Amino acid sequence: MNIDINELFEIEKKLIKQKVSFHNRADRFATAIYPKLYKRKCIDSLGDPQYLALQVYYREKFPQGALGWKPKITGFVASLDRVKKFEFYAFDGFPVIDPEELLKFKDISEFEAFYFRDDEIYEEIILSVDHFIYFGLISLQGKKASGLEGTLWSEARNHLELVTYGLINNFENNTIFQNIHLLAELTIKAVLLHNGIEEKILSDKDRAGHNLKKLIQLLPFADEKQKDSLKKYIIGFPNFAKSRYYAIDNEFLEIVDFALRARSFIMEVIKFTRYYEQKPPRFIIKRK
Repeated sequence: MNIDINELFEIEKKLIKQKVSFHNRADRFATAIYPKLYKRKCIDSLGDPQYLALQVYYREKFPQGALGWKPKITGFVASLDRVKKFEFYAFDGFPVIDPEELLKFKDISEFEAFYFRDDEIYEEIILSVDHFIYFGLISLQGKKASGLEGTLWSEARNHLELVTYGLINNFENNTIFQNIHLLAELTIKAVLLHNGIEEKILSDKDRAGHNLKKLIQLLPFADEKQKDSLKKYIIGFPNFAKSRYYAIDNEFLEIVDFALRARSFIMEVIKFTRYYEQKPPRFIIKRK
């Protein structure tokens, strides 16, 4: 099949920007490239052998497109300086990479080297999982707490997984902004309860409710500089009620930006717990 790899790459970039979910990409790829190859529009996408062959070709080149295939690298969700250092942002332990940086790769071979999981790069990313380890172990400790605090740590962990699923498998999920908002909200509420703030204060709409800025102001051991720093992470966050359908009018990169800022937010917030002071151990992968 005579397909220019760079043309394949350009189509994939468009599918990413259009937030096309993984299980739909093979079909969208075949639809886009079929007329260019055969100089006509496909009439029967279910029975045309050339069209079906294009879908198979796409899935061979991009395993993420295979139906039911969980990607080994989630791709398209964090930040990586491939030359100087590896910077890791994790959602439930998945190694991820910034879509904007990915799309700036100058050479198709550079893109392929990462996309098809270069083992050395993969291990380097895994070596930097400190953020995930801290949140994972802290939330596990928090779940053991009595009453509402334990419940909120558990729910925060669940929303971490929902955000992960939304970013990896279904870019068209309109509720993902609300999942991101709840991840930040549930985490800070768990931290506030951990620090002795009463439940009735958190449920008071005038004093807290779903308002992240008001929740930040309640942090008892944070000075004003620390509170201002936390507020910078949530600039532009839609209010809770509007967040449910906020993804409809926003590009995928905007969703990723909100998710990354929420990650940074929760990593700063959990520092105000006794769990954080226990310094969870580092996980080291032995290199060959």
